[in-house]
Amino acid sequence: MDSIPYLKEIGINITENIQPIQFTPNINEHIHRWAPYVQGFSASFVQSIIDQYKEEYGNPAILDPFAGCGTVLVQAKLNGYKSFGTELNPLLQFIANTKLNCWDVRPNYLLKVYNSMPRNKNSPVPSFLKSETQFNRGVLKNLEIIKGGIESI
Repeated sequence: MDSIPYLKEIGINITENIQPIQFTPNINEHIHRWAPYVQGFSASFVQSIIDQYKEEYGNPAILDPFAGCGTVLVQAKLNGYKSFGTELNPLLQFIANTKLNCWDVRPNYLLKVYNSMPRNKNSPVPSFLKSETQFNRGVLKNLEIIKGGIESI
């Protein structure tokens, strides 16, 4: 059965704006690209739904009962809406929580902590990262310094 007539009958016209619904377009989106999740919605799809209903609902609270890696929750936050989500998979919960809670970083405080870390306590990175295909030598050296500084705190 074709769903378009049914959707129109109940007043949903999302099929008129054909666009990618799956995660693929998120590869170019800031927070969304952190953890590719092929079963997730694209941010542009979620945004189109928010845009479609924002006049009707004003300042809604958005519920995503299958939050996955948090695309709906992040888009809600980007639009200034409260959101709530549930997710059974612990890894996806962690990814969604990280995406949602990383916004409160204070750059000046982070720089202060970084500047106060000792530079003489390098901590070697795992051997599988020592190939130049992962990091150039300068970046790898800085990561060893940061890792050593964090371990000394």
